[in-house]
Amino acid sequence: MESQPQKAARVMLSRLSVPDLAPWQPAWSSVLLHATLAQLLEPPEGRIEDVLGGLWSHLGSADVVLTQLVSTFVLEVLKLTFVPNRTRYEAADFSWLVAGVNEGCSQAQAYFALHALPPRLTAECRVALLETLTSTKFAGLARQMLVRATAAR
Repeated sequence: MESQPQKAARVMLSRLSVPDLAPWQPAWSSVLLHATLAQLLEPPEGRIEDVLGGLWSHLGSADVVLTQLVSTFVLEVLKLTFVPNRTRYEAADFSWLVAGVNEGCSQAQAYFALHALPPRLTAECRVALLETLTSTKFAGLARQMLVRATAAR
């Protein structure tokens, strides 16, 4: 079940888009995205898991298709979330994300998980990630990243 902070993150991140366009297409400025994430992560209530849970939830929406633009948005959100919050990221519990991938997820969610999960956890959902991304243009990248993660363990 989605928590209130996750819902807030989902709503705020989903609004960074071209209005009334289906499928959903993100549209953002770095300044606006940075300000949105700073607000969501503001201590003491702001948790990495809530921001990522909100993005995960949004990426599972029927109107979100894994495109190059969506992949760029995911990477930008992750970069702006992790880099200034490395300690919080390393302490975060990602068991919900591993479970979500293994239970079945959208291609956009799988792409997100591929990049969001610490390498030590990708082995736990490797097969599901590869199966979900196999028909996308990101399949080769997924294989490469998972091979590197396995070698680093």
